[in-house]
Amino acid sequence: MSERQRPKPAWLGNPRKPAWVPPPYSSDDVAALKSVWAGKATAGQQRQALEWIIVHACQYGELSFRSEGDGGALETAFAQGRWFAGQQLQKLIGLDNRLIAILRDKENAGTNTPRTAGHASPGEQLVDPDKHDRSGS
Repeated sequence: MSERQRPKPAWLGNPRKPAWVPPPYSSDDVAALKSVWAGKATAGQQRQALEWIIVHACQYGELSFRSEGDGGALETAFAQGRWFAGQQLQKLIGLDNRLIAILRDKENAGTNTPRTAGHASPGEQLVDPDKHDRSGS
């Protein structure tokens, strides 16, 4: 039996769906996303919408690598694109409030535009990595 024909071990569970398959969603997920879009979401709906986007749509927390048996490089690239979007959302949600204040000061001073905020100039360090606290305090 060739490597491609070998059945997957039982401990691997169900075969992975292709990375391009849309994620499952419930009516509550749709209502939460629509409420966020309309600017009328409750705190719970806001959290549910972001959780669905990050966990399900972006598959953040999942391994993006796909073996040849699971689609190989193209499936990995697609999954990595989804993962990257989730990683960016998690990064922004977890930004330290002191960093946000620095970015706001730079925006107000005209040295950073909102689209480039967070990108340090060459040699510039926005946050001291030894003092970086992701708790938001």
